Amino acid sequence: MGYSICKFGTLFVGNKPQHIPRTPRSMRDIPAYDGISAIHLSFDTPTPEERIIWIKPDGINLLISDRVLLTDVSWNDLRINGFCPKWQSMDGGAYGQFSFRCRLPDGGDVYDTEFLNEWDNILNATTEDNSRWHWQYIHSWCNDIAFSDSSIRVVRGHESARFRDYCDADKHYKNVGFRPVLEILPAFGLVPNVNLDGQEFSLTNLPGSKDFYPILQPRIEGAFANIPNGQESRMYTLLKDGKPVRMDINRRRTFKNITQLELTDRYFGDEYLIPWTISNGVAVASHSLLQKALTNKKAGF
Repeated sequence: MGYSICKFGTLFVGNKPQHIPRTPRSMRDIPAYDGISAIHLSFDTPTPEERIIWIKPDGINLLISDRVLLTDVSWNDLRINGFCPKWQSMDGGAYGQFSFRCRLPDGGDVYDTEFLNEWDNILNATTEDNSRWHWQYIHSWCNDIAFSDSSIRVVRGHESARFRDYCDADKHYKNVGFRPVLEILPAFGLVPNVNLDGQEFSLTNLPGSKDFYPILQPRIEGAFANIPNGQESRMYTLLKDGKPVRMDINRRRTFKNITQLELTDRYFGDEYLIPWTISNGVAVASHSLLQKALTNKKAGF
């Protein structure tokens, strides 16, 4: 498997945008929480240097911050601000065609020796490399309860990508911080721009991505109701200048001088069917379909 990188959104503490730490380790340049201000994420980014870097694993409809964004913040601080154990919404703003659920990652129980949890599934799908995830010397708060005690929460990272520990939910630590996760949700009020198999859809691209990474949202709720969350489904075909693009090739294609991209329900063969991962009523391509090919395209999405 693999992953893609996109950049959008900013973390705010009160009305102040937080810089993205260049050395995201404890006692370095990670912003510290002031203990009183509201914490939220917004699409409104004052400068490019404050845009969050997200990792989108292939086949998993989540975006995960590539580093801890805020330290000296307790788990209970994050709970009060709506990030755990439930979630805080993040509407599209300038990217009005998107809506996200923002929360903490699920890190598994302290006794989860089989690594059957979200944190490890993400590592399995991507990499354990510190240069990508910046886990060294810094823990990430997770949703999970440790030892059946809601006052103690699981943390991941610091010693290694898969290292796990636990901390008091109400305490502030220099080496434990906030690493947000986004779930892609259906956005409302979208204008359909493609008709497939007699249904209207809104076709958009993953925000902040340089690649063609399509998101397909049905106009009528429940179009994907029969497909379980997280399941892959192959459907529809990508046309590049009227010609179908194969999906059964390991390497991701890079095209230049694209005149038109189009999604069609015409059948050209199984090797052309796009793999989609379905969750929350939205279909997201299981991987980017074209790499860095959007700069000169003339398509309707």
